[in-house]
Amino acid sequence: MEEKKTCPCCEERHKERSDKEYKDLIHRLNRMEGQIRGIKGMVERGVYCTDILVQVAAVNAALNSFNRVLLANHIKTCVTDDIRAGKEETVDELIATLQKLSRSKLRLQRPNRSKSKLSTLNRRKLLLPKPNL
Repeated sequence: MEEKKTCPCCEERHKERSDKEYKDLIHRLNRMEGQIRGIKGMVERGVYCTDILVQVAAVNAALNSFNRVLLANHIKTCVTDDIRAGKEETVDELIATLQKLSRSKLRLQRPNRSKSKLSTLNRRKLLLPKPNL
């Protein structure tokens, strides 16, 4: 790989990746980019909403997988090397990163309870027959 020029303030945060890791990450990103383009085309063609939502879920799963791989590589290399070098602040940085990742995941998964109960209640009303008086 070519040596890339970086500004002095960013040099400290640079990561040298093996060719295998680099190719794997780029391959994953290219695949997601293709999926996004496909979704854009679906919207442009007026494809049915649920078909688009299924593809969006696939991209979300791919992005989550990318995050897991990147995080695992980060822990195995950067974090481990820094701990061996006595840089204890790296553990604090990792904890902060994990907290950010878990907060963003919780935001995506947590339903709005009041809307959820309301829609369940409305569904029940629609399914129950009207009483004969």
